[in-house]
Amino acid sequence: MNTTRQFVVLATITLSLGFSAISAESKDEFKAKKKFVDKFKVKWTRISYSKTVSLNNKEDSADQQQDVSEGMSLSCEVNILDSNHVLGISQSAVIVEMTDDKGGNINIDSKKFDSFQMRYEAPRYDRQFVPPTRPAKWKTVVRSALRLPPEKISKPQLVERVRPTRMQLDLNVGLGKKSTGKISHVKGYFYALIAESYEYVDVPFKTSDKWVRLTPDVEVQIVDAWFKDSSYRLSTKGRPDRMPSTNRLSFESSLPKQLVMNRQLVGPDDKLIRYHRSPFLPYRIGGSSSGGSTNMGQITKIRYVIAVNPTHYKIPFVLEDIPLPKP
Repeated sequence: MNTTRQFVVLATITLSLGFSAISAESKDEFKAKKKFVDKFKVKWTRISYSKTVSLNNKEDSADQQQDVSEGMSLSCEVNILDSNHVLGISQSAVIVEMTDDKGGNINIDSKKFDSFQMRYEAPRYDRQFVPPTRPAKWKTVVRSALRLPPEKISKPQLVERVRPTRMQLDLNVGLGKKSTGKISHVKGYFYALIAESYEYVDVPFKTSDKWVRLTPDVEVQIVDAWFKDSSYRLSTKGRPDRMPSTNRLSFESSLPKQLVMNRQLVGPDDKLIRYHRSPFLPYRIGGSSSGGSTNMGQITKIRYVIAVNPTHYKIPFVLEDIPLPKP
C-alpha cells in the first residue's frame, strides 16, 4: 500500500471515529435533556387583554391629551413533577413559534430578555397533612378469619409539596384584533437551574468565632446560637457577604462548582427539625432567625445543603388551543 493510500485510509478511520464520538455525545446530551424535560409540565391558566385610558388635568392647556396603553399577556403554571436536584426556574420564558387556528405563522416580536427578567426563583413548598391509609378490606377479613388483631392505622403525616411556579408571557396586542379566534399552539422554552448532586456540611449549633468553609469560596461563622424550652435563636455571618437582591442568579450567570442552597436545623439521631429556604438564589449565608414549637426538640447542628455542578438548561414546552380575547 503506497503512502497516499495509507493516508486516505487513516483519514477515513479518524473521521469515522470522530463522527461516532460526536453522535454518541449528541445522544447522551439528548437523553440528559429529555430526562430534565420530564421533570416539568407547563399549562396556560389565563390569557388577558387590558386597555388603560388616562387623561391628565393640565390647567395651563386647553387641550387635554389622552394616553392609551394596551397589553396582552398569557399566564402559565409550571408544575415541577420531580423537584429533586431542581434549584430554580426562570421567572419568564421565551416564545419561539406561534400559529393560528388555520396553521399560519403568527409574527413574534423580537425581544431580548435581560438577566433581571430571567432570574431564577427557587421552588416553594407547602406543608400538608396526608390522611392515614386504611388497610384494604380483604386484609381486614383475612386477619379477622385468622383471629389476628386489627392492623393499626398509621397517623397522619406532615409532608411538603412543591407549589407550581407562575410565569407570564407578553403577547402582541395585535393578536386580538385578527380574524382568527385562537392560537393553535405556542412553542417556547424557559431556563432551569439543575444540580448534578448534593453534598452536606454540618456545623455545631453553638456560638463560635471560627469560620467554617462550606464551599471553596464561601465560609460561615455562627455568631449566636441559643436554644431553650423548644425555642431557638440563630445569627450567622457569611464570607463573602453578597446581597441576594443585587446578585440574583439568572441564565447569564457564571456558576461555581458548588453552590449553597439552604440550611437545616438538625437534632439528635439526625432528626430534621426545621428548613431555612429562600426563594432567591443564591442563598444568603449571613442573617438571623428565630422560632419555636412544642414538639421541636433539641437542636444539635446546622446542616448546609450544597448543590454540586449546577447547570443551566433550556426546558422546551408547547401550549395548545388558546382562545383569544376580543378587544
